[in-house]
Amino acid sequence: MPTAAYQVGELDWDTKFFGIKMGRVILPVLSENREFSEIAWRRTLETARAQNYQFLYCPFDVSHQEIANSIAALGGEIGDILLTFWFDSAKHKKHPLQYRVTEAKQCDLAEILEIARIAFRNSRFFQDPHFDRVKAGQFYPSWLQESFLSSEKILIIKQAGQVLGFISLKPQSEAETGTETLVIRLIAVAESWQGKGIGQTLIDEAINEALAQKYRYLQVGTQITNYAAINLYEKNGFRVTSAKYRFHVWLNRLSLIQTV
Repeated sequence: MPTAAYQVGELDWDTKFFGIKMGRVILPVLSENREFSEIAWRRTLETARAQNYQFLYCPFDVSHQEIANSIAALGGEIGDILLTFWFDSAKHKKHPLQYRVTEAKQCDLAEILEIARIAFRNSRFFQDPHFDRVKAGQFYPSWLQESFLSSEKILIIKQAGQVLGFISLKPQSEAETGTETLVIRLIAVAESWQGKGIGQTLIDEAINEALAQKYRYLQVGTQITNYAAINLYEKNGFRVTSAKYRFHVWLNRLSLIQTV
């Protein structure tokens, strides 16, 4: 019986933004009885190529080094390593704020997007040389612009008419996490205001939001190379719960794929 390919789901927003068909490879839960199959991976690449995918993104736990070796041997490259942090709000009380935090308005959006454009220059899209550089730099500002019009909550610190930093928060349903969770989607501080307590105040406000809305947990993810963010989260009692490789595969750059 032929080995089945792994499931690929199209990344609709990414496809629309970059103008190329992009997908996420969903690997099964791996265990001693269900190991990664290189044959299944090759079939996945073949199938995706036949379906006109140009780019595949594949996340999995860093403990599976054999998967990383196999994917790299077949042309995949590490986009980054994502650390996910969790914070238990039930163990904390409301935090005092150094700065006043308010909800962002339409008139604040241009400054928020400019902060994002500079702050996320080290994203996996920008670091991957195969992505269009201009598009990569616009990814998070564009995402924020759409988030501003959705249910996502964007909070800012503003003084003398200038936005100094922002944080975006979005609830995650219990069906997705098994818990009542408030997710920090993005957080950034204007370059000239870094090191002055802006990031700390935004984290304090996120904790206060979780307490006020009765979310048991806060969740946030960041790249393993983002040392400033990691230090900030750990200082505030966030703990790493997972570390995942995020592999990039450019199908048009692979040589002919042959299955066994």
